[in-house]
Amino acid sequence: MSISSIRKKATPWEVCEDAVLFLIEWYQDQGKAIRRIGLCFGRHMFSENPYILSETQPAIVDKLIRVAESKRRENRKNQRT
Repeated sequence: MSISSIRKKATPWEVCEDAVLFLIEWYQDQGKAIRRIGLCFGRHMFSENPYILSETQPAIVDKLIRVAESKRRENRKNQRT
C-alpha cells in the first residue's frame, strides 16, 4: 500500500504523519520525535519535487512546520479535556 493511498485529499502534513507510521511504531509519548521525523520527511519530499522551485521550498517547509505545531497544540488541548 502506498502512502498516498492511505487518505484521499490529504494535507501535506497528513502525508508526513502517514509516512512516520510506516517508519516507526507510534507511541503517545514520542510526539516530539514523530513530529521531527514527519517534518524531515516533508522537507525531503518537497526538495525532491521537480515542480517546486527551490526559491519557494523554504516557505512551503515553514508552512508545514506551522501546521505541525498547530496540530500538536490541538492534540495537547484535546488530551487535557
